[in-house]
Amino acid sequence: MKINEVEKKTCMTKKAIRFYEEQDLIHPARAENGYREYSEADVRELMEIGFLRRLLIPVDDIRKLREGEMTLDECMYSHVHKLTEKQNTVEKAKQLCQDIAQTEQSLSELDIEKYEDCFAELEKGGFRVSGIEDYGRKRMKSAGIAAGIFIAFMLVIEGIIIYAQITGSMPLGIFVFVSAVILFPVGGTIWALNERRKELKKGEAYEAVKY
Repeated sequence: MKINEVEKKTCMTKKAIRFYEEQDLIHPARAENGYREYSEADVRELMEIGFLRRLLIPVDDIRKLREGEMTLDECMYSHVHKLTEKQNTVEKAKQLCQDIAQTEQSLSELDIEKYEDCFAELEKGGFRVSGIEDYGRKRMKSAGIAAGIFIAFMLVIEGIIIYAQITGSMPLGIFVFVSAVILFPVGGTIWALNERRKELKKGEAYEAVKY
């Protein structure tokens, strides 16, 4: 079945489905035309993933569960422990907010350094602004490295061609044609990388976190 039908059956967006595929949690087959062909087993796996994500199970734990590195009861007990720690941390954060509110100061008047130890304590409990942003940076870094290698390779070839043209061993017409063939994919790669940066900046991973 096509991804549109999978969307309806699982109530997931295309981005979420592809996110889980990129995370190596599902492995749909490929048709002769290159399109993904999802099976009922794939749908079942996505529904299981969605079930676990609704319980706020991290993707890494779902992967361990699917690969047999963790049993379901181990996963649940581990998650209960993490949720308990998070709950305790949230309670501390709430108390800190209440304490700050009771000072009746403006933000510019607040002695921010005074609360550094409080934030350090909260961060020990996992309270920090990160996660999806980190994911986006990792994805962008990987794409940038791959694009950089490709562009560098193509520019080296272009340099060889330019040298050949300067030394007179290549006709001008062929030089222009070959240069265009090389520089066009380089420009396309730069454009695609920029579009990918915009997509990640918009928060592609947020779609998957909903499920």
